[in-house]
Amino acid sequence: MTDIHGRRWSFFDKPSIFDDAGRLTPDAPYPQEVAMACEVLTAGTGPGGEEIVLISTRTPWDIASVEGQTEFQVSGEQLVPAR
Repeated sequence: MTDIHGRRWSFFDKPSIFDDAGRLTPDAPYPQEVAMACEVLTAGTGPGGEEIVLISTRTPWDIASVEGQTEFQVSGEQLVPAR
């Protein structure tokens, strides 16, 4: 995931957390683009009118980045509706 500051964050967990299509296999090329569940904590507007959203990956599956981070500022355009 890339936050609004341009920092890339990596996540490592069981494949079933990130993949419902069976793409994350031992012989797949990595990194892979995936979606993961998160909770929207706050939303606001940036100086250029863009939506900035503070999300937490702690809810619902307690996922943290490899650095241990669970809260991130992302663009509203990065979010997709839950399935």
